Amino acid sequence: MSINSHRIRYLSDHYRELLLRIPPENSRGLKLLDLGCGSMELTKSIAENNRDLISSITGMDIYEPDPGRSCEIDYLRWDGAHIPMQDNSIDVVIASDLIHHIYPAKERVFRETIRVAKWMIIKDHFEYSPVSRAILRGYDLIGNWRNALYGANVFPVRYFDEQTFRTLCSESGYEIASIETGHNVYGDAYRLIFPPRYQFIALLKRA
Repeated sequence: MSINSHRIRYLSDHYRELLLRIPPENSRGLKLLDLGCGSMELTKSIAENNRDLISSITGMDIYEPDPGRSCEIDYLRWDGAHIPMQDNSIDVVIASDLIHHIYPAKERVFRETIRVAKWMIIKDHFEYSPVSRAILRGYDLIGNWRNALYGANVFPVRYFDEQTFRTLCSESGYEIASIETGHNVYGDAYRLIFPPRYQFIALLKRA
């Protein structure tokens, strides 16, 4: 299994565990937004893995719609700040390795996610020192350099530490329903290169 395939499988399975904790507002199932969806590989895996839980899932990112992209899942273009959806129009926003790329605008983005949905699942990185920040920047540069061609920030200003993340959630109006570090997202073969303590996944609920 490739490193990317392991990441997609790991996150898709873990997101299902979190989605099972979210009570649907009615019998129709959950409506999801995958914010910063990229290639939509993870979006499709989430959809396939949760057919019994969700009624719809939409991908959203800064890129122009790809004419060759599968039309099975709706895609909307995003300006990196405003989410073009009505208030309370979905149930859950998912943001996977997104927020550190828009770190200076994180407060504004959190105001938008809490406007459109009651719940948010976020997977991102914690930094612990200038050394860990440099390591994470190296990962981002290697893994995302192609996205720079489309205007994406592939060299983040910084990453979260846990206190900064908790403060952001509180000031944005979120309660942290759960937060876990130590996720071996990329598999045992890459454990030393991608230390699990750098990875966290949180479930947030509108207070």
